[in-house]
Amino acid sequence: MVAIGFSERTAVLILYGFAVVSGLLAMIATRLSLGVSLVLVTIYLLFVTFFWISLARVKVHPGESILSEAKRGKLTPLLIEITYKRRLFEVLLDLILIPLAYWISYLLRFEGSAYGTNFPIFVKSLPIVVACQLFAFFLLGVYRGIWQYVGMRDVIIYGKAVTAGTVLSVLVNLGLYRFMGFSRSLFVIYWIILLALVTASRFSYRLIGEATPKNAMKGGKRVLIYGAGAAGQLVMQEIEGNRNLGLALVGFIDDDIGKQNRRFMGYPVFGGKDCLKEVVDRHGISEVVISFRNMDKDALNSLKKECSTLDVNLSHLRVLIE
Repeated sequence: MVAIGFSERTAVLILYGFAVVSGLLAMIATRLSLGVSLVLVTIYLLFVTFFWISLARVKVHPGESILSEAKRGKLTPLLIEITYKRRLFEVLLDLILIPLAYWISYLLRFEGSAYGTNFPIFVKSLPIVVACQLFAFFLLGVYRGIWQYVGMRDVIIYGKAVTAGTVLSVLVNLGLYRFMGFSRSLFVIYWIILLALVTASRFSYRLIGEATPKNAMKGGKRVLIYGAGAAGQLVMQEIEGNRNLGLALVGFIDDDIGKQNRRFMGYPVFGGKDCLKEVVDRHGISEVVISFRNMDKDALNSLKKECSTLDVNLSHLRVLIE
């Protein structure tokens, strides 16, 4: 955690935080019912797992990250091959999330009564719910997404898949058991909770990534991106994700007045290129990266001239990525 930008104090406090939460959770679990305790422990363990995986993916040293240093013949690379390249990890995760959502829905619907008269119905319907939901996830492409770049379009896919799986579960249970003894409101609660869990799990990489400090590349050349847009976001991700570039992003400049003096992807947009000299002098900028794929020739020549005057290197998106 220190290597990716946290101070030693912050890193220790985070570890203490995990220890405190674990202890409190253990104390609370002794005072709660078994069903509620299982829910809290499972959610906490999932969060810890996502946090570990996010840290393991970070390139801390000049070499590769833990999850990319795979050599054949070892257990860890084998697990990485299975979980990341074969999508088995996502399926295993959903094999936890689906029963968890169904169990939470059951507890909420019957007000925490874990082993009441409806528990046998819950047990016999759970395999059907899991099978129908996984089938819907496969059919509607939930497992085709990339978690690092998940967005609102993916959330729409999740919503469709959860809806299709829920409806299919109801229809199958209706056909097999005539829905005798089933609670219709339970499936409504289940739909809401599962959608929330699936969405939160897929956004976990982005959320944890946003929580890590920016400019984690200590000692790197301080860089400014020209263009706070979609292409600028690509450049930002390349700088943050590829430590071999030796760059530390400071912020953006953009000629769009509506973007100036605001924040884009967590970084400040200082102003337009007319304020380049001020930004370079104040923040010690060594390089400016143009994010636009096509830039007006006159504007480009003007920017080259100004960067040359300020003794600042000027590069382009294509050069940076290549």
